[in-house]
Amino acid sequence: MTMSSIDRILILTEDTYGKVFFEKIVRKLKERGVLFRGRGIDVKSVSAKPCDAKLSRVLEQLSVPAPYKHNYFRIVVVMDGDGRPREVCEKIRFHVPYSCSGIVKIVVVDYELEEWICLCLGIRYSGKPSVELSRYLEAKRGIRYRKRYLPRFADELDIDVLLKKSESFRKFYNSLLVN
Repeated sequence: MTMSSIDRILILTEDTYGKVFFEKIVRKLKERGVLFRGRGIDVKSVSAKPCDAKLSRVLEQLSVPAPYKHNYFRIVVVMDGDGRPREVCEKIRFHVPYSCSGIVKIVVVDYELEEWICLCLGIRYSGKPSVELSRYLEAKRGIRYRKRYLPRFADELDIDVLLKKSESFRKFYNSLLVN
C-alpha cells in the first residue's frame, strides 16, 4: 500500500542536528506502539527563526496541495523558546500563512531541546539547559556537550518521564497522534 503525501506528518525543526534527534524520537514512539508503524512522518530542518518570513514561505510551499508535490495533513513546527516560549510562539503564529493555519501545530520548548535530555537525566537547570548538560557530562563522562551530540541523546530519552514532566514534549507527542 502506498501512502499519499496527504497522509503524512511533517516535523519542522530549526536546526540541522534536530532532524536526526526527531527521527530517533519518532522511531522510538513507533517501536513503543504509540504511533502506527506505517504512519509517514518526515523531519526537515529549516534555518528560519521564529520572526523570519522564510518560515511563512516554507509552510506555504509545504502545505499547498499540488500534483507531484509533498504536502502534509499536519505540520509540527518545533522551536527553541530561549526563555521566552510564549513570545516565540506568538512570533511563529504571526508567520503561519492563513492558508495552512489549520494544519500547523506549534511546539516551543521553554529554552532548548536539551531541556528534554536534562529532565530524563535528572539534571536541574535554571537557565540554558545545554550549559547544565555540559557540566553534568564533564563531571560524569569527562566530555563537554556540543550541539552536534544532540542526536545521540535521543536514545537516552525516557518518554514516560517526558510525558510527566514536560509540557512541550506532551504538546509535541499529542501533535503526532491522529485525531
